[in-house]
Amino acid sequence: MVILLSIIALAIDYGYGVVTRNELQNVADASALAATRMLGEIYEGMSYEDQQKYVCDPATIKDIFFIDQDNKYKALGNRAGGEKIELKDADIVIGQWNGETKTFTPTLNQPDAVRVTARRDAVANNPITTFFARIFGKILSLYQHMHSSFNRQSNVEPGKLTPVGISEAWFNNKEIFCDQDIKFYPTNTEEGCAGWNTYKRFPASESYLRKDILEPWLNDPAHPPSPSASIGDEFYFTGAIWAITHSRHF
Repeated sequence: MVILLSIIALAIDYGYGVVTRNELQNVADASALAATRMLGEIYEGMSYEDQQKYVCDPATIKDIFFIDQDNKYKALGNRAGGEKIELKDADIVIGQWNGETKTFTPTLNQPDAVRVTARRDAVANNPITTFFARIFGKILSLYQHMHSSFNRQSNVEPGKLTPVGISEAWFNNKEIFCDQDIKFYPTNTEEGCAGWNTYKRFPASESYLRKDILEPWLNDPAHPPSPSASIGDEFYFTGAIWAITHSRHF
């Protein structure tokens, strides 16, 4: 009987623990992604210069996450093991993510990432209660981490850009343009929300775009047609009707 109960506990309780752990991962994923999006919106309202000086106010964390009437963080209404998950202050950390070393550094100075820990343990939300293993006095403590970040790339190496630009109206009217196709013609209209650029070459012309940028690139994809670029550089646009037929390449 002891052996039989041990096998049942391993099969059912371990499986229940795995499912709950996956649910905690979903909670942490959704919370971190939502928080990072809110953090990104803070940066969207700043100039590039202000972004480089931004220091996050710790109180901003309360604005980034949904908070209920008891001033507790709720992880987007998700549950794990049947329990509605509450986040603790210490489980929400703002910082910077290094994509090369895959490391997260807590900091309020120019943060670009959020780490969330979703728990079912003695700290928050109670450990999960097992079914059969409780006979042996066993409970399970589980927690899952999630890091979410956005990269604020400020420089691009030569050859990394394509001569495509999207109208600012597309970003300023997201509720109108979201989920709609991006069109390259007619240009300078809400319907034709995208256009072609000659990078830093002024004045922009269809002839330069076709002969010096598009044709060499289409004939030899290894040809680097674009210059390096940094935030603040000005690119110059042209209608370039000829290029419309080649839009599928971009």
